Amino acid sequence: ISSTLIILIGIPINLNTLVILLPFSLLLTLLNKRYLCLSYAGGVLSLVSLIFGWPDMDVPSLLALIGILHLTESLLIMLDGQKETVPVVMEHKRFKPIGAFAIGKFWPVPLVILTIPSGILQTAGGGMQMPDWWPLFGGQGGSGLMLFPIAVLLEYNDLAVTARPEQRARKTGLWMGMYSLLILVIAVLSVHYVWLMFAGAVLMPLLHEFLLYWSRKSQLNGNPIFGAPWRGLRILDVAPDTIGSQMGLKPGDILLSLNGKGVNSEEMLREILQTAPMYLWIDYKRDGKLGTAEYHSYHCDEDRMGILFVPRKTSRFFR
Repeated sequence: ISSTLIILIGIPINLNTLVILLPFSLLLTLLNKRYLCLSYAGGVLSLVSLIFGWPDMDVPSLLALIGILHLTESLLIMLDGQKETVPVVMEHKRFKPIGAFAIGKFWPVPLVILTIPSGILQTAGGGMQMPDWWPLFGGQGGSGLMLFPIAVLLEYNDLAVTARPEQRARKTGLWMGMYSLLILVIAVLSVHYVWLMFAGAVLMPLLHEFLLYWSRKSQLNGNPIFGAPWRGLRILDVAPDTIGSQMGLKPGDILLSLNGKGVNSEEMLREILQTAPMYLWIDYKRDGKLGTAEYHSYHCDEDRMGILFVPRKTSRFFR
């Protein structure tokens, strides 16, 4: 997607820009690993280039490139972001320990960009005839542009506290998509309005940082969906190919009773399982509705159940 948009729109990037941008991005990770995102390095270098004239960069093209990468990232988040999750237990200001999901996903993305070579490469003839408006950026008239393959790493880190991981990924991807479209609009208009180059250079890292801050803040201060209930045990996660998954139990369900006996702690659950007959029946609540699940087995213990519960008390938290 990224490569197609870059070529169709016409976003030439000088190789010297990449030589400076990528190492500077790695340098910023010494301050914080999230600064590996090109929004930060691209914003800082664009602003320095506009003010001091060095490094010599085509700022609109750089803004457009980073906008397209974030547009690709937003699509990947919505389609694939929920697949790498880890259940965790966190502190909360208003509630007891809560369950949540830490989301971490990396995508190595092959990318083909348009570069502006020099010397003999720039004088070489041939190539495909392009429309008069192409390229939209750079003002090179399309002459001498060549394709150059690189690889970029897109990363998605998030917390799902107030929503399930798939819901959280869709919402985050939507906001990231809106951010990328805004940067792309600024990039296109900045070709004609110089002041928008300054605006884009400043807004690109600041808006990205605000999105991350607001996203985490909304999760930590919102109402968690995996809080410990007054009655029963909240299921945080269910391992695949276990008794719990075969019974159809899902994250967020509240286990109310086992074989007719109320369950309010994992200790009570273990005691009931030790004396369980050849079958189990569980009463649970899902989204406010009561349900029953059954399983026939000659032996069942807590490990074979494959269920992770939200604890009522703990001293070990994810940070």
